[in-house]
Amino acid sequence: MTMIARLFDRVSAAISRMTVAAAAAMAAMMIVSLCLEVFFRYGLRRSLPWSEELALLLFTWVVLLFGSVGVREGFHVRVSLVVDYLPEALRMGLARLILVVIALFGLLMASAGWEMVTLNWDQVSPATRYPLPLLYAAVPVTGMFVAFHGLALAIQPRASKLGGQDSLE
Repeated sequence: MTMIARLFDRVSAAISRMTVAAAAAMAAMMIVSLCLEVFFRYGLRRSLPWSEELALLLFTWVVLLFGSVGVREGFHVRVSLVVDYLPEALRMGLARLILVVIALFGLLMASAGWEMVTLNWDQVSPATRYPLPLLYAAVPVTGMFVAFHGLALAIQPRASKLGGQDSLE
């Protein structure tokens, strides 16, 4: 493995580990928020004005962040009926091409997401009044992670099994 490919792989793995930790913490906070809402609404007959908005914010970040981890770990759904019958060299070439397209999609996602953040820069949520760019920032952050993971996988020199799927090491 070349030095650059190894460096990209290590950085990608570190980003993935930090992403999983952050998303897991956010998922736990989301569950606590929703449980508090249920307890207050049905147990105390008083709704919390902030719990649903907090849960939506956290849910958005969790889903998008774990989606970026899916690029790194190769656990996204894929149909490989035709690909499985290709010779090894063609399969690996196609896998690299797909990873480059995924990286480009991540860059497009980051660019469009940043535009969404800037267009809503002065907007706030209705109940809690948190800045809506905090919600929309999940898109460009995830886009950058997707782009980096896709590129890091695409430049790996050898094929291997990653996440139970044929991918690049």
